[in-house]
Amino acid sequence: MQLDEANVRIPLRTASIAGVLPASSQSDVIPYYKPLLGLFEKYFGSGHGQITENDLAVAVPSARLDFIYLKSDKQKNERIHFSDFTHFNEKSIGNLFVVQGVHANPTGKGFYDIAEVPLKCGLIDNPCTHPTFPLILQFTMACTKEIVNCNNHELQTTLNKFFNSYDWTQRRKVGDYDNENLHTFIVDLTIDFPDYYKLPKNKPELLLNFIHFPMAKNEKIINPKLNPDSYHFVLFRKNEVLSNTVKIEAFRLEPPYSPLLNQARITLHGQVYLNSENMAQFKKQALEGFKLPIIIDLPGLEKRTIEALIKPTYTTFMNIDFNF
Repeated sequence: MQLDEANVRIPLRTASIAGVLPASSQSDVIPYYKPLLGLFEKYFGSGHGQITENDLAVAVPSARLDFIYLKSDKQKNERIHFSDFTHFNEKSIGNLFVVQGVHANPTGKGFYDIAEVPLKCGLIDNPCTHPTFPLILQFTMACTKEIVNCNNHELQTTLNKFFNSYDWTQRRKVGDYDNENLHTFIVDLTIDFPDYYKLPKNKPELLLNFIHFPMAKNEKIINPKLNPDSYHFVLFRKNEVLSNTVKIEAFRLEPPYSPLLNQARITLHGQVYLNSENMAQFKKQALEGFKLPIIIDLPGLEKRTIEALIKPTYTTFMNIDFNF
């Protein structure tokens, strides 16, 4: 069954919260922290001067519950088109909030982290500046149709004590961290090989020699003439920790005596940018999606050409099947 065909009705609401760091180039950053933020941008982010679009543990697309995926009936196609991708974006799970903060504070002092809420944040009359607690309070205490005698005015009065404080508005700058203002995405590419196909299990990264990204560059300036759509992708940043990973494994599906399945899983963290500074155009394109060309040209197997649907803050999953 396709994910978009499932019709499971569960009275469930969810919200996801992702953290980002301020850019070292921002004027309101304390000078003492600028060199440290610069290191984070180099090894965990999009490059020096760009916002680190993760909280040093979880990337924004990984914090999202909704995602993009390739339709199962297209996995064996020689050519895979932009329209062959769809979304798993149930309204009940599609809430994503992006705030300024780190996942965990190793010192436990000085500032709050995303993963832990101190007890003193429960003191409503003296609201703390925790990056996620106001959002958690707003979500869990919301006046939904299932709640009887809910006092929405009282709830909002309490929330405003948090949301209107100066420190908290600096953490959650309305507009700055909207999905269409960010650039990071993840591609999760799974390739199923015939059982006879020999894979470089000792050096799985060699597979990347046969997977090409014509519109992606490794920290290079791109000539806009190369791309009629006026945007480009950045992949394989040499300094970025876990910019790409490749895993190879063999296993059997049910029943126990089914054929051996050789599979490689390639995970890529990347960014997409316009070749101009037109943010209005970027936001429009981000909502529609960007086309990432991928060519898989493995020895002894037919070439596959993919036009992947990419959106900032999303993970795009695709399974490419070479079994017939």
